[in-house]
Amino acid sequence: LFAQALTGRPLGLRPLQELKNGLSPSAGPLPCTDGETIYLPGIVKDFPTREINSLAFKLATAHQAGYVEFGTFRFRLSAVQDLFPPEFMEACLRGISEKGKEISPLEAFFHLFPRKDLARDLFHVLEGARVDHCLQREYRGLKKDMNRFLPLAMEARPAVSSLPLQQAIVESILRWALLGEPMKPSCLALLSRGDDLIPYLTALTRPGGTVKNSARATVLLYRRIC
Repeated sequence: LFAQALTGRPLGLRPLQELKNGLSPSAGPLPCTDGETIYLPGIVKDFPTREINSLAFKLATAHQAGYVEFGTFRFRLSAVQDLFPPEFMEACLRGISEKGKEISPLEAFFHLFPRKDLARDLFHVLEGARVDHCLQREYRGLKKDMNRFLPLAMEARPAVSSLPLQQAIVESILRWALLGEPMKPSCLALLSRGDDLIPYLTALTRPGGTVKNSARATVLLYRRIC
């Protein structure tokens, strides 16, 4: 009922154990959605109180419903086709078609990258940040809940300084987008080198950002850190 109230449409709710391969970020079995069903863990007990664990369920549901409400699944490959050579794009799509398995435009997008799991994780960080900012702008109650919960949830994540450079950049962007933490100087230096990527990231946190912005930022960031 909560997810339906946010999206204006019925969404199924199933345990993560029933998740099909390919939906979740490669980092692990995390809450996710295919646009029709939201997959959540059967139980949450990571936090010290029942109230906070319940809040984790609520915000996970809101976040996944946000992908539906704010247009993640309206993504089309035309949004990024100018960032790839036409012959490369055609070859990738032909390879997918020859396998005889129908996949979504988003899944086809990830197949454009040699390191598909990295591209998927980058997209989830960037698009997830965009969706969370949309939720906070649209729903004051959720903004209050997220301001309370996100710092607690991020405490369990590794310190940026403890990570290899590639992972540190992704973690630094995540903390900047969700908590407003300043990016590490090494991250800023890499992102600002040549074609400055900071404006592409900033656009995701402002009104008017769409899944197209997230996908294009994914391509540019992937190329920068690989």
